[in-house]
Amino acid sequence: MTDMADSILELKDVYSGYDNNEVLHGVSLRVEHGKSTALLGANGAGKTTLLRTISGILAPKSGEVLFEGESIGGTVPRSIVERGLVQVPEGRRVFRNLTVFENLRVAATFQRKHFDESLQRIHAAFPILKERSTQHAGLLSGGEQQMLALGRAIVARPKLLLLDEMSLGLAPILIKQFYGTLNTLFGSEISFLVVEQNARMAFATSRYVYVLRNGIVVDQGDVALFSSDAARLAHAYLGNS
Repeated sequence: MTDMADSILELKDVYSGYDNNEVLHGVSLRVEHGKSTALLGANGAGKTTLLRTISGILAPKSGEVLFEGESIGGTVPRSIVERGLVQVPEGRRVFRNLTVFENLRVAATFQRKHFDESLQRIHAAFPILKERSTQHAGLLSGGEQQMLALGRAIVARPKLLLLDEMSLGLAPILIKQFYGTLNTLFGSEISFLVVEQNARMAFATSRYVYVLRNGIVVDQGDVALFSSDAARLAHAYLGNS
């Protein structure tokens, strides 16, 4: 990767976890401005803990989390979202008892003056959300809920988007559609940290890869290094020889 000044997000030797249970053990990584970076790892590798630490849900026990060069470790999630760091959580996490429109409106808390413009973009990308505008989000299919989750991220006008297991539980054709439209939806200036188990999708959308195992970054490099070397990826994931 390039110089530190090109990074929108940087973690330096971050330790984090829950109470006395340490999950991350000295994690360091960077996401460049306008680029997509993948974080791969099996279940239990610490990926969700890492995202919660970046998003302010967890405060790091030590180390630094820097966004646009400023420390955000321990900052409340609301302030982090206001800065432009937005997460699409695993499992969509829509407000099931609110309508589609209400879900999008809630997401506009910090960007109300841009809401109408954002709504037009969402409806252009996902016409079904316009059709289902008055329907409760809990009645949407899994794919439609993922559309809504991405729509809420559009409304928040992020600079950096954290995508947590976006492919989880979706049909391959929908996964390909969602990843294929990311730049169209958010523009080329946005940065992405793509957290996935689906390595093929992560490789298709990112240029640099980190592999997390047992809370430690065990390998990293350009996508080409991993996509052309299945044994290297398997070793990074599982520690096998």
